[in-house]
Amino acid sequence: MKIALCISGETREYNKYHGPDTLITLLLDLGHTVDIFAHTWEHCERPVPLLYPIKKLIIDNQQELIGIWSASSPDHYTWREGPDGPPASLEVTCEKIGQHVSGLRSLALPETLDYDVFVRWRWDLEVQIQWLNQQRDWIDVLYNPWIEWIGSNNNDSFCITENGGWIARYNWSIQDTHFMLNKIAHTHVKTKTWQSMIANVWGQFGKCSYHILWNQIILRELEANFGCQLPQLAGFDSQERAREKAKTGKGPT
Repeated sequence: MKIALCISGETREYNKYHGPDTLITLLLDLGHTVDIFAHTWEHCERPVPLLYPIKKLIIDNQQELIGIWSASSPDHYTWREGPDGPPASLEVTCEKIGQHVSGLRSLALPETLDYDVFVRWRWDLEVQIQWLNQQRDWIDVLYNPWIEWIGSNNNDSFCITENGGWIARYNWSIQDTHFMLNKIAHTHVKTKTWQSMIANVWGQFGKCSYHILWNQIILRELEANFGCQLPQLAGFDSQERAREKAKTGKGPT
C-alpha cells in the first residue's frame, strides 16, 4: 500500500525522540511505501527530520490563522463554556481546536489519487517498544491486515482507529491521536475546509472540542464508518507523558 503519513500538532520533543520514525520504519518493514506530510505551529520548535525526510511541511501562526476565522463571526466561531456562556479569549479557542485545525491541515496536503491509506499521527507518538520486540509477530496478525483492508475498500467512507477508546455518558472518546482513512473519507478532507467542518459540527451539535470534536468531524463531515479494530500500538514518546497517561487516563491534547 502507498501510505500518506500526516503528522500534526505541537512538535513538543520530536527533535529529541523522533517518535514517528518508529511507525515509518514499521510500515516500510511491512512492505508499504510512505510519504510524510506535516503541519505545526510557529510557536513550536521547528521539526528537524532524523531518518526520513518530510515531503511537505506547513507551519502556521496559530493565533493568526484561527483568529481570522474566529473574528469573522465571534458569536459562532469563538469558544464558549455552554450555550449561554461568555465568549472565551482567542487563546482558549486556539487551545480547544488547535489540534483539529493542525490535523486537518496535514491531512489535506496529499492528493487523494496518489495514495491508498491516509494516517493521522502526532509528533509525540511512537510505536510502543513491546510491539517492536516481544509482540512483533502480532503486528502481522492484528495490524497489517487492517492497513490492507482500508487501503483496498473504497465502496464507502471508512476510518479505523485503536480499540482502546470509550463512549461515556457525556463524552465520546474513541481514540483519535491517530487513525487511518481510505480514499473516500479523504475526498471529504480535500473538498471541505477545516473552517467549514468545525463550523458545521458546532452549528449542528453545539460547541465541543478534544475527542468529541474529532469524533464528530469524522462521523459527520468525513461521513465515515468509524471502526476500532486496531490494537493499541501507539504511545507517547516522552516517559513523563506516558506515566501521566497511565496514572490519570489522560494525555496531552
